[in-house]
Amino acid sequence: MSSSTPNPLPDAPIIPTYSHSQLQTFVQCPLKFKFRYLDRIATGIEGIEAFTGSRVHDALRKLFEEIIEDKFHSLSVLLDFYESRWKEKWHDGVRIAHPQKSKEEYFTHGQACIRNFYAKNHPFNQSQTLSVEKRVQFDLAPGRPRLFRGYVDRISTRPDGAIEIHDYKTSRSVPSRRELVDGVHKDSLQVSLYQLAVSSELPPATPFELFLHYLSRGITYRLRRKPQSLLQILQDTNRLADQIESTQSFPAKKHRLCDWCEYQKICPAWTNATEVPL
Repeated sequence: MSSSTPNPLPDAPIIPTYSHSQLQTFVQCPLKFKFRYLDRIATGIEGIEAFTGSRVHDALRKLFEEIIEDKFHSLSVLLDFYESRWKEKWHDGVRIAHPQKSKEEYFTHGQACIRNFYAKNHPFNQSQTLSVEKRVQFDLAPGRPRLFRGYVDRISTRPDGAIEIHDYKTSRSVPSRRELVDGVHKDSLQVSLYQLAVSSELPPATPFELFLHYLSRGITYRLRRKPQSLLQILQDTNRLADQIESTQSFPAKKHRLCDWCEYQKICPAWTNATEVPL
């Protein structure tokens, strides 16, 4: 009996997959999108705003994970956990771009975000938490290979059957309610895409309410999306994905956030280089 090695299976086709961060990065600066998601250039740099936001998210994740298990932490215990994670995760690549702010100011800002959320929501019985940091995805364009993927900060349910999607923001700036209701602000687009992802696994008639928690100011916006609004957001997102997939040139786009960009040292818009070193 002769033996033979089976032919290897062909590589599975690559399915374009987008996150909200990827989409917004392309809108912000196509070259930054290329550096980060196509060329995958790692700089080791993390803005302190993102670092602080991650540590606040760590603390709120711990809070609700333990509430699910019928445990509960006081504010002081939660703040101690935040401090321990801050120290544990701090690294030399954390960069403070703002010339007049210090590491201590950002640390205190994170504490204030947690205090505000705790004071506004204690004893956390407004709804029943189903999951935290849940990975979700759905087909952006049914019938063709294209996915949206993301992580929802918290999903909960109410006695009336409504599903709540919660997203935490640690930025000092807060949009107006009109910007969010109109659906043009990136934050409302993000939670709307999360609703589309979560709803893809639930009965069509499931009601949803979206919560955007702006922690630095203790402001929470509650939004409901009409079906036609969700359809418009889905169509707009697919048009943006079409643009990304057909793009041959990724120009740099200067804007107010450039000082916070980890690629500024290799960006031709700042170095005047004709070619970018990879």
